Amino acid sequence: MPNYMTPEGARKLSEEMARLRSERPKVVQEVADAAVFADLKDGEPINSTHGVYDTLIASRPGSVRGYLCSASFWDIGTPEDLARTDAEFTK
Repeated sequence: MPNYMTPEGARKLSEEMARLRSERPKVVQEVADAAVFADLKDGEPINSTHGVYDTLIASRPGSVRGYLCSASFWDIGTPEDLARTDAEFTK
């Protein structure tokens, strides 16, 4: 399939990717920071997209974004999952 991206579009995409790469360590730290989950009860399942992130979205609009794509899901539900996913992303 041909790529119809304009040079301006490619530049903007490149700038956005550079910005996201620079913010990634901060996002990983926020996810790993236990304080984010302080209000959750041990052993009680949650849907993090409708719980934990509501506060983040409310306090920092635009900090959580969604993109439609055909990417794989990377689970970070446990410290081991987070470490494995982080190792894959930093390759």
